[in-house]
Amino acid sequence: MNAVSRAERARRLQGSEPTLAFTLDGRPVQARAGETIIEVAQRVGVEIPHLCWTPGLDPAGNCRACVVEVKGERVLAASCCRRASAGMEVSTASERARASQRLVLELLQSDLPRWRTSATTKSTPGPPDSASAGRALPRARRSRPTTATRRSR
Repeated sequence: MNAVSRAERARRLQGSEPTLAFTLDGRPVQARAGETIIEVAQRVGVEIPHLCWTPGLDPAGNCRACVVEVKGERVLAASCCRRASAGMEVSTASERARASQRLVLELLQSDLPRWRTSATTKSTPGPPDSASAGRALPRARRSRPTTATRRSR
């Protein structure tokens, strides 16, 4: 297998690899070649929210909770997948990035199942209590793929 883990790649990069300079939230930082924005941010103490990224695993970029704004780019970038480059200006706390992060978390939360705790109270998240254990629970909504594929005959 030719796969190299993130930890192995980091060990290789810690050698005499040249570093590159870029700006993260208005302060200059140094990144090793091949290092992602979220790795640099974590190293220098800048928090970026994330759900699907875990140190040591390959980045997936599925959740989009770690998006940041890169100056001069039209779309927000997933910091777990985006490699740092020299001279780039990254903003993790811009209003645009924060609004997108909030939206992602709200969408994920809206897809969580809800249960009735009693007939007189509002729906609340959480497991059913013993009083409502005999009642049928609503089925959780399932996410649908954004594109459907059709087999050609």
